Amino acid sequence: MARWGKADYKQLQEFQKRLQSLSTHDFQSFCESAAKELAARLLSKVIRRTPVGETIKEEGEPKTLKNGKVKKTYITTHMGGTLRRGWTA
Repeated sequence: MARWGKADYKQLQEFQKRLQSLSTHDFQSFCESAAKELAARLLSKVIRRTPVGETIKEEGEPKTLKNGKVKKTYITTHMGGTLRRGWTA
């Protein structure tokens, strides 16, 4: 018969006590709170990564400055952007 060495079972007994103490706590509320936290984290990442539309830059009418130089002007318009408002948890 082979000898496998000595074993200390104190850590296993402590682990068993911890598992038993976990079984007495309310697992339902723990699972609900963990699921809500994970959903909130996921939702915040999804909202940040959702495109909100596009900005269109169009050339406007040129302006004449006091020194006689002509300056180009641009008109920016925003299209879309209502997708983020629809996300809820």
